[in-house]
Amino acid sequence: MNTNAGMFDRLDEHEKINKLKAEVKRLKIISKDHKKLVGNLYKEIDRLTKDMALVKEDNQLLNIEIGRLIEKIAKKSSS
Repeated sequence: MNTNAGMFDRLDEHEKINKLKAEVKRLKIISKDHKKLVGNLYKEIDRLTKDMALVKEDNQLLNIEIGRLIEKIAKKSSS
């Protein structure tokens, strides 16, 4: 024999299930957004790493040029 109290328990369970389904859906969206953000961050890290390598190379070339100019000035000064 079913009682009315038992019917309310089933309604509570149904509401809990619906809330959990909504939460799972929301978390899936957050997870997708998070993955996209992490992917973009890795792309940015890669770009910055390449930029840093170029800057380092440019600095090395500038240091070589500065050294060459200092030697040239030193030769003119000693003449």
